[in-house]
Formats: sequence, C-alpha cells, structure tokens
Amino acid sequence: MTNPPILTAFLRRAALLLAAVVLLSTTASAQSDGTVVGRVSDGGTGNSLQGAIVRVVGLPITDYSRADGRFTLAGVPAGAQRIQIDYVGLDSVTLSVTVAGGAIVTVNTALQSQVLKLQAFTVAESLRGQAQAINRQKTASGIVNILSEEKFSNNIGGNIGFTL
Repeated sequence: MTNPPILTAFLRRAALLLAAVVLLSTTASAQSDGTVVGRVSDGGTGNSLQGAIVRVVGLPITDYSRADGRFTLAGVPAGAQRIQIDYVGLDSVTLSVTVAGGAIVTVNTALQSQVLKLQAFTVAESLRGQAQAINRQKTASGIVNILSEEKFSNNIGGNIGFTL
C-alpha cells in the first residue's frame, strides 16, 4: 500500500524538522560546555605531581594529572564551577572557576602540606617519596606495587636482598 502524496510530503517535512532539532541541540550543547586544563605541582619543590585527582565538585568529571602534572577536564558546563584537587600527603585544594561555553580555562596550582612544613627536612623528603609511590599505585590502571626509593636506602650493607 502506498502513501498518498500529501502524507509522504508531511513525513518528509517532519523528518527534516526532527533532524534540524537534533543538530541544533547537539551544537548548542557542545557550545555550552567548556574545558578546564592546568598543572599540579608541589609547592615545596616546584616539581610536577603525577597522580593528583582533579575533579569538578558535584559532577562526574574527573582526571588524573600526568607525569608532567598536567590534566584536562572536558565537557564542564558553563558557569561557576568548583575544582577539587587531591594528592596523598598534601592538603586538598578547592578552587572556584568560571567556565564559558566553548572556552578553555587554565588552572595551575601548587599544593602545600601543613604537616610536612612542621617536620624536619629529612623526614619531609622521605614522606614526599612515599606519597608519590602511593599516588602512582592508587591511580594505576592495573594491579601494581610501587615502593619509594627511600625504602632501599635503609637496607643492610647496600644489599637489596635484605630489603626485598
């Protein structure tokens, strides 16, 4: 059974209208989101921090800082947002940013630790190595076990067998 010409023309117009609505809503959605990029570093040393957890508060948008400390949060809704950065052994930081649709916002932050500032230098450095090892282990994609090199410096007579 064939459709009458009027019904066929109506169905074509409805399909075109539906396609236009979908295209416009997709474009509008893409323009209403922005991107937050940046670098996380250690405020005590200036070194990049790998494995810091960076997230948009209240949204399921999360990234982990790479070896160079850089991160990217894509698809962040436009408007005022709060970015939280966590790293084991350093104080958590929450920053307020304003994201514009289609724009890139840069957030660079140096994390500090009130606990590490109160301890002796030699203790603070061993804690930094352990914190880095814990963060790498925590954010690894598989099952790994990472030890800080400070653990190997305390072995008996330089024999790694005693440490293992």
